[in-house]
Amino acid sequence: MSEPESTARKSTVFHLETLPSIPQFLVEMLHLMQQPEVDMDKLVHLLRQDSAITARIFQLAKTVTFRPWKDVHDLHRLVVTLGLNRVRQIILTSAMEQVFSRWTRVDLRQVHDLWYKSLFCAQLAKEVARITGYTPADEAYLAGLLHRLGELLLLVKDPPAYHQHLERSLSPGEAAELERQRWEHTANELSADIVDSWQLSSFVSDALRYQSQPVDQVIETMALVRILNLSRKLTDISTPELASLVHSGAALFSFTEGTLVDIHALAQDRTQHLLKTFILDPEVEKHSIEQLVAEQDQASNALHKEVKKHSLLTVFQSQLAPEHDLASLCQNAALELQLIFGWHRPGFFIFDQKTQCLQGYDPTGQREKLNQLSLKPEGSRSLAVEAFRMREIRLLSAESSGLNLVDQQLVRLFGHANLYSIPLGTGPSCQGLLCLGLPAPDVALFQHKSAFVLQFCEQLGQRLAVLQQQNELSTQENSSEAHNFQLRSTVHEINNPLAIMKNYLHLLEIKLQDQHEIPAEIQVLQEEINRVATLVAGLIDSSQDTQADTPVNINNLVERLTIFLRKSLFANRNIRVELDLDPQVPPLLLNKDKLTQVLLNICKNAAEALPEHSHLTIRTRSQIFMEEECYCGLEIEDNGPGIPFEKQEKLFQPQPSPKPGHAGLGLVVVKNLLNEMGGKISCATGDWGARFQILLPRNVAPAPEKSEER
Repeated sequence: MSEPESTARKSTVFHLETLPSIPQFLVEMLHLMQQPEVDMDKLVHLLRQDSAITARIFQLAKTVTFRPWKDVHDLHRLVVTLGLNRVRQIILTSAMEQVFSRWTRVDLRQVHDLWYKSLFCAQLAKEVARITGYTPADEAYLAGLLHRLGELLLLVKDPPAYHQHLERSLSPGEAAELERQRWEHTANELSADIVDSWQLSSFVSDALRYQSQPVDQVIETMALVRILNLSRKLTDISTPELASLVHSGAALFSFTEGTLVDIHALAQDRTQHLLKTFILDPEVEKHSIEQLVAEQDQASNALHKEVKKHSLLTVFQSQLAPEHDLASLCQNAALELQLIFGWHRPGFFIFDQKTQCLQGYDPTGQREKLNQLSLKPEGSRSLAVEAFRMREIRLLSAESSGLNLVDQQLVRLFGHANLYSIPLGTGPSCQGLLCLGLPAPDVALFQHKSAFVLQFCEQLGQRLAVLQQQNELSTQENSSEAHNFQLRSTVHEINNPLAIMKNYLHLLEIKLQDQHEIPAEIQVLQEEINRVATLVAGLIDSSQDTQADTPVNINNLVERLTIFLRKSLFANRNIRVELDLDPQVPPLLLNKDKLTQVLLNICKNAAEALPEHSHLTIRTRSQIFMEEECYCGLEIEDNGPGIPFEKQEKLFQPQPSPKPGHAGLGLVVVKNLLNEMGGKISCATGDWGARFQILLPRNVAPAPEKSEER
């Protein structure tokens, strides 16, 4: 391959997020991602059947954020590294692209045919690797799964023309020559270049590049190249024609015709079994591809429903994702742009209220000059700044003669002939600009999705506004420290029931068809609304005790809160919660709202501090003796990193919080509430995790009086 050919192909833009997937598998993945505890083995098994999503996962792994994992070829390890949230976003955006794509039924027939051949080839390559002793076998499977990636990309790029191309009976050499003439590169070269861009230290890209070469040209190459070459030939041939490949099998691996027949039959059986297990009706006697096409409408309708349902949950879960500062917010936005649109290396100009200037900010760390730029909107003739003033998208093209020096500098800085300047909000509180440098082929794609991009930037502007408000609040000083403490404490506590209400509103919207669950969740919603009213009443008059002590079943309270925690706070990080409840704990006379706040504060802190796949246990104990007093006990224990040493000494005292919107008062409020209830709290921590022990006075509630029989 000559240097000019490679450069020409790399200058052509192909977006992996536009690759089609099979709706039936997307529905299965989305359904699995909704479970409280995701079965990782089943998820990875499903991902391994979809070449488009597998390619996107490997592409994301080679970015700056995940660069240490770019040489990992094991899909399971990559999924764990990226985290369920990122994988969920990839699956959801693939599903959304599928929902809004305009594929004809004829094109879909080709999509299903290419997908089936990819899956079949992956099974063939895996079996050839097993017989020949090639390791790792997963690498051979990956090469087989991705071997039609270039054909899918060309089909997406030019559906009518490439569909006709695929329908023609051409030899591999003829097909490659026509592809190079019409699209400037062959499908195999394109597959290899995509994998090359992931910088894998393996021969997968070589295997893809030479998969259609004659046997005599690959006979001395690496084993993986020969495995895929033979597997590709087996994929494109029917069982009665296997005799024509005897020479290839013998030359490459000394296989006999019988061995080829066995490999072909076994891979075909595995592929059919997989399809019958997950997406096809086992009773229907029809070829798999024909059945996939026949069930297309039904599968697409199911996919529409799953996308709508998952979109609501994703919106809510994104609200729980912590963004501590401008850097984390902009880095998250950059990853979201890549996942949703496939665009890389954005830049920002954030409006500073004090200086009334747009301050450049680069979240990638690869464009330091941007951080040194400061633009004043008032009186500026810059087209980029005009986007901020007019609250409209502006396109800066290097070919335009009307750009001033600032705009020319920005176009060069972003390294493309076209630069889009997009306002972060269309109202009076616009927070700044998002700048995207795009190559010429992406301009049409941007225009097609401009409404979606504006919506994305509107939401990003709102997130920026919230972050700035939180920063302003944290720096304000109040003349009355006592009053300030009370206000901050109350606002802190209002956040918890509001989070519960928002979560259950989304759950109720999703579950409207499941009427049997609605009454219980409405009750939860009503209780939390009442608790907000109680907190506000305490803000108006802190002297009044707004709720008297009532009999409280501690175990029931813990179980109810755990159901919520599993669905919301802990679902985002896949934290597993276990209960160890003492059935002997009696109903206690205490303030239910205060105890609820105590438990939520501690669990919320844990949710924000624990890494993914952590474990948390909540225990109750009926009798604990201390200083000649008897208490009931509550323990919340996790296996996280523990509490930093510098925070342990003042754990229950006010201290600055690095989390935006947090006053650093969570455990202070816990201690004060327990003091009011006559309780105690202690904490043990180390590299094994943290354990909070709560002691509640064992004020057993009197048994309800039985009515006399008449």
